Amino acid sequence: MIGIIGGYGSIGFEAAKILKNLYGYEIMAAGRKPDSMGLVKQSFFQDIEVQALDISDYAEVRQLLERCGTVINCTGAALDIAALADGIKGSKVKYADISENVFAAKKLTNKVAAAVFAAGSLPGLSALMPRYLAGQMEKPEKLNFSYEARGSFTAAAAKEYLEGLFEQDKYLMVEWKRGRLEPVCGTVLQEEGFKADRQVFPYFDREAGYLTDTLRLEEGRWNMVIRGEYTLKMLTSARELYKENPREAVEALRKASALDLLYGGCSYVKMEAELEGGKETRRMTVKAGSPEKLTGAAAAITAHLLHENMLPEGAYTLGRCEKVMPVMEQLLSMDSLVEVIVSSEAGSGLAEIEEEGEI
Repeated sequence: MIGIIGGYGSIGFEAAKILKNLYGYEIMAAGRKPDSMGLVKQSFFQDIEVQALDISDYAEVRQLLERCGTVINCTGAALDIAALADGIKGSKVKYADISENVFAAKKLTNKVAAAVFAAGSLPGLSALMPRYLAGQMEKPEKLNFSYEARGSFTAAAAKEYLEGLFEQDKYLMVEWKRGRLEPVCGTVLQEEGFKADRQVFPYFDREAGYLTDTLRLEEGRWNMVIRGEYTLKMLTSARELYKENPREAVEALRKASALDLLYGGCSYVKMEAELEGGKETRRMTVKAGSPEKLTGAAAAITAHLLHENMLPEGAYTLGRCEKVMPVMEQLLSMDSLVEVIVSSEAGSGLAEIEEEGEI
């Protein structure tokens, strides 16, 4: 059985559908107030065990870990999995978490068979995409990566995003060139037929640093593309507001993104990695109907591979997993929800589609 903490939240629900409908697992969904879920979720979970769970109550969480062979935490709230694992009876835990939670990873005991953190789209798949492309090239030299989305922030996602603005290892408005970080200018693009601005924010974080070292890149640029006039307006004062009142800042970002979704069109997410080396360029594009669908798919793939012992033991983030191919093969082979396109371009400039799949 696979347990899903936050199983009827926006991300957990997407993961639950894939684990049950695609992989055929028996699952258990756990979270706060199961009676408050909507009719669509009630129908899906009708024949599935649902458990009320307070993640701050470690006795309750420990019972879930003992019952399920694999557990994924889709809440976005960090758990001290090391402290939880110390009190577990029986077999070792297989654990996946969409949050990065690097501090918990450092404290893990031998009670954990495997623990994969940042098991989502960004960070997570965002590192595996360039590594997958690099495996097909002789010498990668330059990487361009972009993440673009329109959707409504949950409270947990808004909190995680705002906290990311203060990470010591995250730098804004920079790119990697000639072995060091150099400043760049952001760009605001007006799009015909779209009311809001589209602004590009170059950034460099822990995952970007890992990729520059691992792939030995000469150049690299990572772009976060923000869409929506309400969200962009809120972000101009986000750092100051979050310092003064974190809860108010989280609620302001959540409301701004909801307004942009209401007036700006349908939700979507698109990630693109373009890797150049010599006379060859390889690209990978991943699209989904919402950020939650893509993160839920990544979490479900991670849980499936952990459950089947197809990922290494130990504690690590998904982006740094030694085995890239099992994850990418699952991503390329699914039937609905996410579109994946991989292409190559030789010196002649003619593009050849190598692989195309829909998740």
